[in-house]
Amino acid sequence: MEPKLPIPTDSLYKFGALFGLALTIASMAFFVVNVNTANDRINQYREAIFEIDNSDDQNKSLRIMAYQNQIEAAKSDHRLYAKVLSGMMGVGAGFACIGFFIWAYQVQPIQLEMLRLEKQKLALEVSLLEQKLTTDKAPIPKQPTQVENSE
Repeated sequence: MEPKLPIPTDSLYKFGALFGLALTIASMAFFVVNVNTANDRINQYREAIFEIDNSDDQNKSLRIMAYQNQIEAAKSDHRLYAKVLSGMMGVGAGFACIGFFIWAYQVQPIQLEMLRLEKQKLALEVSLLEQKLTTDKAPIPKQPTQVENSE
C-alpha cells in the first residue's frame, strides 16, 4: 500500500527538517488545546464555587476549599504541559531550522549541479547523434535508367 503523502527519504536533512516542522506544528496545536482545556476546567470550578457560595450548605467552606484546590491543580497542570510543549516546539523548530539550512546550502546545490551536468551530457549526446545521422547519410548513387542503359 502506497502512502498518500510520500515521506522524503532521499536526504536525511530534508527528513529532519520536515519532521521538525511537523513536531512544531503539532506542539502548537496541543498547546492551544491545553490552554482551552485548562481554562474550561478552571471556569467550571469557579462557577461551582459561585453556586456553593450562594447556597445554604453547612460544608460550604470545605467544598469551596476543595474546588480551589482543583483550580490550583489545573493551573499547575497547565504550567507543566505548557513547559513540555514549549520544549517540544523548541526542539521541532531547531530540527526544522538546522535541517532546512543544511539541506538548502549543502545538499541542494550539489543536486542542482548534478542535474545541470546531466543536462549538458544529454545535450552533447543528442548533438553527437545528430552529427552521426548527417554523416551516415551518404548520397544515394543514381540508378541508371533504361534510357541511359541503351546508349
